[in-house]
This record gives sequence, structure tokens and C-alpha cells, in this order.
Amino acid sequence: MLKKLLFLPIAIICLLSFTVSRVEPPCTCQHSGAFLTVAPQSRLVALVKIKEHYLYTDENDRPVPMSMEVELIDVYKGKEDRDHIIVWGNAGNMCRPDISVFRKENYYVMAFEATGGNPIYDEPNNDYAISICGHHWLTVEDFDAQQANGQVTDERNAMALSELKVALAP
Repeated sequence: MLKKLLFLPIAIICLLSFTVSRVEPPCTCQHSGAFLTVAPQSRLVALVKIKEHYLYTDENDRPVPMSMEVELIDVYKGKEDRDHIIVWGNAGNMCRPDISVFRKENYYVMAFEATGGNPIYDEPNNDYAISICGHHWLTVEDFDAQQANGQVTDERNAMALSELKVALAP
């Protein structure tokens, strides 16, 4: 009888420890500021066009893009020889945006960081990511207007693309 009484609490503890060990911690980061505060520290800053979403996973029975292909329209900071790059998004706790917020065929100005070649998610070393710990992208809602929108600085929510390029020049 004593063995049966001890088995139940031990089984519950084992089950709870297994469940708890599988839960990933949430993303924790400090907000690092407006676009022109974070962009100078970024590896690559570019005007891009979203071409395709890739690597869907099943999350709550719906397809979710984990990465996207972007076309580099104009590089404002950094160096990249390719015309198209892969950008990785959030996998649950990575302090990255959900890729689905970026609409195909739309334009953005993005401040990229290296992925670091994350082997858990098969991210190659030469791919990129975007952080959510600050304003790391701006939208270009009307490409013909040549204006980026979003928190450019603490005082400005829009700026001409030509001004952004000058502000990020070495």
C-alpha cells in the first residue's frame, strides 16, 4: 500500500518536470529605440521588397511562415552581394517578429542582424533576422512617394527614403 501511495506523487512530479522542461521561456529584451537609433548598429540596412514566405510550420492548425525571401532594392548600410536574401522570423522565443506581418510584394526599410547560423532551426550563417527589441523596420506604403513610415526617430514618424540613406551613410 505504501508503494502505491508513493508512486502517485512521484509520477506527478515526473510528469510536471517533463512538461516544464519543454516550455520555452518568452522573449525578453529591452526596447532599443527608434529606427535611426537601432539601424546604425545593424549589420545591414536596406530597402527591400518581400518576395516569398517560406518554411511553414503547423501552429494551431494554421500555416505560419518561418522565413521570407526579400529582394534588396537599395542598400543603405553594410554590404551584401546577393540580390535576394532569406530573413528568419520568430520561432516562439527569439525576439523576432512573426514573418506574416510582412506582406508579399510590399516594400520596407529593414535593419537586419545575422542569424548566427542557428542549428535548431536550420538557419544558415549567411541569412538574416530582424529584432522586435526596438523599431527595426519601416513600411513604404506607397513606393512612388519614396517615403518610409514608422517610428523613424522619437520625434518623426515618416522620412523620405533619400533622407534615410543620407542619415545611414558612413
